[in-house]
Amino acid sequence: MVANCCEGDPTSAKDEVLLDRSPHLVIDGALTAAAAVGADRIVLAGHAGSSVLRTLPVALSQRPGSAVTVEPVAVPARYLASEATALVRFLNTGDARPAGRLSPVWRKGVDGRPTLVANAETLAQLALLARFGPDWFAALGSPTEPGTVLVTVGVAVPRPGVVEVPTGTALCDVLACAGAPPTGWALVGGLAGGWVDLARCAGVGFDTESLRAVGASRGVGSITVLPPGACLLAETARIAAHQAQAGARQCGPCMFGLPAIAADLSALAAGDRSALGRLHRRLPIVNGRGACGHPDGTVALAAGALATVTARQRGHLDRHLPTVGGRPPGADADLRPHRVDERAAVVRARVLRVDPIACRAHGLCADELPEAITLDEWGYPILPAGPVPAKLVRRARAAAAACPVLALRLAAGTDGAVRTPAPE
Repeated sequence: MVANCCEGDPTSAKDEVLLDRSPHLVIDGALTAAAAVGADRIVLAGHAGSSVLRTLPVALSQRPGSAVTVEPVAVPARYLASEATALVRFLNTGDARPAGRLSPVWRKGVDGRPTLVANAETLAQLALLARFGPDWFAALGSPTEPGTVLVTVGVAVPRPGVVEVPTGTALCDVLACAGAPPTGWALVGGLAGGWVDLARCAGVGFDTESLRAVGASRGVGSITVLPPGACLLAETARIAAHQAQAGARQCGPCMFGLPAIAADLSALAAGDRSALGRLHRRLPIVNGRGACGHPDGTVALAAGALATVTARQRGHLDRHLPTVGGRPPGADADLRPHRVDERAAVVRARVLRVDPIACRAHGLCADELPEAITLDEWGYPILPAGPVPAKLVRRARAAAAACPVLALRLAAGTDGAVRTPAPE
């Protein structure tokens, strides 16, 4: 059992506050989860140098002995180090980079054993649920998401900090806890979240379904309010540049795709009309093809910003992209990233899969099977979404065999990537 007590997203401070005030609640939740899955070892993972790693040892020293081993572990203070497979990889090898979508930790994790990874807030809620029961727990929150949620409200607000509110509380009421009116733009859900016009969405509840309906997410549980007059495109470009630097740089979408998207957003904010066309082309081919979900979050943020600007701020976009007659190219395009329906995993006869970490963009697979495999602008394969047609199976097997690093394989099973928890 690995308790993710890291705070990788700079917009969130909930873990630090939670563990500073109620470390025993998190430990109780971890013990409850360990008992439920039959784990005999609990790792409390926190970023090196954080206050979490000073609080947890003190809390553990105040508790009676347990049959379960409980140990705090310092993880490198990097954004992706708190991704689930990265935590497991670090505990096994000392390398705090994601191990890839094809490495489900619930099947083979720490020391090769099935491993449950859960974040600190989830474990604290689990402890309360076990202690007081479901009726007490459901007395607050929405029917579909009972309980409370920790929300970090920051930047352009009078009283920044972490507040606890019932799930489903309207955004205007959450902001009121920080002394802020529901005006201007805010990034909701962290660096992989979405932009929300607070004036239009003041009554939207802070819960999964309500936020999804306005293009945002609960994510890391944060609302970051922009100062008046801040440029949405410029802020998105700044975040994309940060995310490009924060990547593990071990797959093509991370090494090349994210820096290219960040550069395009910066160019767009500076008035380069051609950047919009490049973004329209690049966002779909980066989304869903990384070794972990890190590129997907940046794509979603960028696509949401572009859709927001083109749909609601025509004058703003026109100032960035002056045109003579007509609107900027791609203004009406659907820039929302394609999302996999994780509920619809269907058994396929044969599907092609690539290990994004092992792939080195040799391009031989596309030479062998051009009918099904294309290459992106950096030379990495774009695979067909569905099963390989029966008439191409033999050549698909040859394409997999031609890969010098054996990154491509022809497999039976479900058509879809393994999803792992995002960085905390």
